[in-house]
Amino acid sequence: MLWIVLGMALFRNRAIERVVASLDLCLPSSAGRLVAKSAIAEARQRRGVEPLAYLFHTTGAEWSARSAERHKWGALSLYVYDGTTMRVPDSAENRAVFGGQFSGAKQGMSG
Repeated sequence: MLWIVLGMALFRNRAIERVVASLDLCLPSSAGRLVAKSAIAEARQRRGVEPLAYLFHTTGAEWSARSAERHKWGALSLYVYDGTTMRVPDSAENRAVFGGQFSGAKQGMSG
């Protein structure tokens, strides 16, 4: 069922029974028909949220740790960046750790 949920995320514009068929997750009946939609939904509900929650938390922890290490900001691990501005003192200590940016000939370096 986990493959179906992942397939549904990848093929959002397809009906669920087509996702199941595309992923070859079940055999068609002897008449060549695909499994009933209700059977897929019932199986998904029986499975519950635990497998997908486990996958989300496990991959999220692994991928976020790798990304944070690879994209360090100064000496800090970067886990999220939302584009906001944070004001900090313009000190030699902060500049040494975080750097600065050139603001032009008249203004020099900024914090």
